[in-house]
Amino acid sequence: MHFLMRGAVSSMTTNGGQNGFFNSVHLKAGDFCGNELLTWAITPHSSSSRLPVSTRTVKAETDIEAFALTADDLKFVVSQFTRLHSKQLQHTFKKAPS
Repeated sequence: MHFLMRGAVSSMTTNGGQNGFFNSVHLKAGDFCGNELLTWAITPHSSSSRLPVSTRTVKAETDIEAFALTADDLKFVVSQFTRLHSKQLQHTFKKAPS
């Protein structure tokens, strides 16, 4: 999961090659990408051997500074906040755009 500290990036997807689908968003300082990994991290019993795959391509538009969390580090951080494990919150993250 990446947290943008400075600069701007564009994040694009064709949703795995689905015909006629294209989505592009611009991210700036304070934004993050990698929602798939957050959804994985808040799911009880998720395994590092079955990480989610993103269909997004992220491209820097300017010089950037970003902070990255590995899957295992994110899983540890999430484990410290037990209310993230509520079904309602998990549903919210699963519906959030990347």
